[in-house]
Amino acid sequence: MAHPLKDKPSVQEMEQTIARAFVKSALALGYVININNGGDDDEIELSSNEEQILEAMFATDDEYLHLTKEGSDKRTRWCRFVYGNDGYDVICDYTTNLEEDVMPPVTKVSDAYARLLGYTEDEDGVSYEEAKVLTQSMQLELAPGTVEGLDSQLTDKLKKMLQYSFKDTNSNYDQLTSNEKDIISKDDFDKLSKWSATSL
Repeated sequence: MAHPLKDKPSVQEMEQTIARAFVKSALALGYVININNGGDDDEIELSSNEEQILEAMFATDDEYLHLTKEGSDKRTRWCRFVYGNDGYDVICDYTTNLEEDVMPPVTKVSDAYARLLGYTEDEDGVSYEEAKVLTQSMQLELAPGTVEGLDSQLTDKLKKMLQYSFKDTNSNYDQLTSNEKDIISKDDFDKLSKWSATSL
């Protein structure tokens, strides 16, 4: 069974995945977000609504997300997004006080994309194949709702399968790991294989 995402995602796919990772991380830590894309007024103010924030992003080539702890009016953190370059580098700059809380899971996504595209060396022992599956797993984990063409149950099983193994899953059910077989039956696996063959 092939993986459900392209080997080399588009610039837009990378930007959207990294943006979602950033917003999720910030909101999980209790921040609310303002978006300013160069206008006199912010596009979004003090929002904790993930989908509202993401829908307001990408309207211009360059924008700032300002982070504030809920209940405070002090803007002490910001992150700048610049679109249309290589995708993995969509985050252009950010305040250093984001390094210890918001950025670690976001950097994991962008670094994996950089490795996948060949922009970084294999310094940390992550192979190309590992980077490929890691970025695919992240996109699935961060994707809202279900994967197109799959119901929610099969989407959940697909996400769990990708978390267990850094190898490409074969169309042969017998070659799955024991953990993967615990997650998915042969019947569901065959459904995913058929979906993969017709949807990619």
